[in-house]
Amino acid sequence: MAKFEGKEKLVRDRIPELIKARGGRCKFRIADENEAEGLLLHKLNEELVELADAKTDEDRKAEMGDVLDVVDELALRGLVNSSEIGKAIRLVAQISLRYGIDTAEIDKVRAKKTQTNGGFKKLVVLTAW
Repeated sequence: MAKFEGKEKLVRDRIPELIKARGGRCKFRIADENEAEGLLLHKLNEELVELADAKTDEDRKAEMGDVLDVVDELALRGLVNSSEIGKAIRLVAQISLRYGIDTAEIDKVRAKKTQTNGGFKKLVVLTAW
């Protein structure tokens, strides 16, 4: 993870714990529910940029999984409608087809990452790292 650049960053639920377990230091806060939409949409944009910049299939799988995880969290909170969810899923499907990546592989990467790093349910925001 990059050094703190003066902005807060929405991260997966277990990231502060993992940073500290590796001997790192960080500060974080739990965002209010009224911040959820803005934080998650910003995170979605961040993940889409990372997907566009991905150079390997492994990176693409991880980034497509991240996009879907953020969209899922937006959906669970009722912040996007089914049409918007469908667009995101179709986008990921088109990218996976273009690169010959099986969506089952993306699901596998997603499950592992969620188990290891958590999801976005707690709205954990790093404030310094």
